[in-house]
Amino acid sequence: MTYRIGIDSGGTHITAIAYADKKEIATAQSGPGNIFLNPDQTVQNLVSVVKDIVNTLPNDKCECILIGIAGLETLKDPFDRKEIAGFSKEIGKLAEENNGDAIKVLKHQGNLLADEIIGLIARCKNNDETANNLALSGSVLVNNTLIKNIIENRVQEEFPDIKVTVSKSSNTDAVNYFKKEE
Repeated sequence: MTYRIGIDSGGTHITAIAYADKKEIATAQSGPGNIFLNPDQTVQNLVSVVKDIVNTLPNDKCECILIGIAGLETLKDPFDRKEIAGFSKEIGKLAEENNGDAIKVLKHQGNLLADEIIGLIARCKNNDETANNLALSGSVLVNNTLIKNIIENRVQEEFPDIKVTVSKSSNTDAVNYFKKEE
């Protein structure tokens, strides 16, 4: 039996799940995984979850490890992420209270995210093997209907053949869709 390990290295904790034939066979968790906030601790926590998995399964049967790391894209952009997260939470609360300015900010953010996703799809669409399913995940999409709807609608307008799904499952599941090179 071979297996794959998917790791979601998030701001509050790291989750690693080993999958065989897309079924969970082992799990491990550790502390925070935002590399921008504490790079050394994040690396230690990543090593810890991998060791926990391979100590329960034969490590020579692991096909691949796929890691999503929170904060990785921010290493060259050193803003205070805790402060930004606090602002984001406050803006979300204000939008729920129908504050026009907060709604405007969220719409703008939704459109920026949609632009990024559309650009990525456009780059990949040149490949005939590109699937017509797009799975998005993350707490922003799960917890913010306004942003989720903007992204889904914009992607559908640009690429009507693509089915957009917002996954509420763990980001570790992405390893099941990673295409192994022969």
